Amino acid sequence: MATISCLEFQRRRLPFKSVMVHQDFEGGLTRKDRTRITSAADKQFPSLDDFRENGALFLERERAA
Repeated sequence: MATISCLEFQRRRLPFKSVMVHQDFEGGLTRKDRTRITSAADKQFPSLDDFRENGALFLERERAA
């Protein structure tokens, strides 16, 4: 659903930035789905632990931009 939403927002040229936080990127998605979502998303965190470690800094940088 996230991939479809991102692609639709892009198609409509809506101003947005997508941030995906995966519970288990490698084990939770098929290779085809990983390729699709990687192509559609602006930023991804491959695990909740990675988001916890790096998410605040990323969002802070985005807010400053």
